[in-house]
Amino acid sequence: MAWNSTNVSHKKDITHNLGYKPIVMAYHYFEEYGLVGWRIIPAACTVALEPGVYTERTIYYEHINDNTVRFYGINGDKLIVFLYLEPRKDAWYD
Repeated sequence: MAWNSTNVSHKKDITHNLGYKPIVMAYHYFEEYGLVGWRIIPAACTVALEPGVYTERTIYYEHINDNTVRFYGINGDKLIVFLYLEPRKDAWYD
């Protein structure tokens, strides 16, 4: 699936002042028929609105710039977000 902002109805920014894009690990809590619990983001699932009517729910994130991570989903989504901080910029890649 292509992650794009047309698949979602809500976005939330997390800002920091690190000056680089930290590694992000995030989880979303699904409470849908047959799918209950925490799932790692990015995630997508098909939800039954009524018999024979389905919709795709997606939640994902992207780095907007060096100091902002934007999450896309549905208003009221429950998230847990971990930012892995480096002692200096790009330390993970040395």
